[in-house]
Amino acid sequence: ERIALGIDLPELDTVPLWSVRRQDGSMSIPFIEFILGQIGDSLESFCGTVETAPPQAIEKLMEDRRAVAGMLEETAPAGEPLPLLPRLKDVFVPESLLERLYKADGMFEEIARRCVAVLIATREGPGH
Repeated sequence: ERIALGIDLPELDTVPLWSVRRQDGSMSIPFIEFILGQIGDSLESFCGTVETAPPQAIEKLMEDRRAVAGMLEETAPAGEPLPLLPRLKDVFVPESLLERLYKADGMFEEIARRCVAVLIATREGPGH
């Protein structure tokens, strides 16, 4: 799937293999900080390239970008700054945060729907 999507980051193939769940429901997902950072950066880049999109749609996507950045801050272990490179240790993320991101109709699905809507609006142009 990663290759089909044109994502040239083979290290992401390890994510399902190295993910660990504790009894309290929290999970350690390899590269979670990198993944969230890339989603935020991609949203920012996307918003910068769709010049004819409705401004309110772009603002909503930028709100989503800020929400992802907030979740990125939540993933950092207490008192530790966000790393420049992936951590080489388990970083356990609360189940509630993961549910907000990944569950059906969660944040990632909503972001994808908004991006598709912006693309459709951009292709149709003003007045459609």
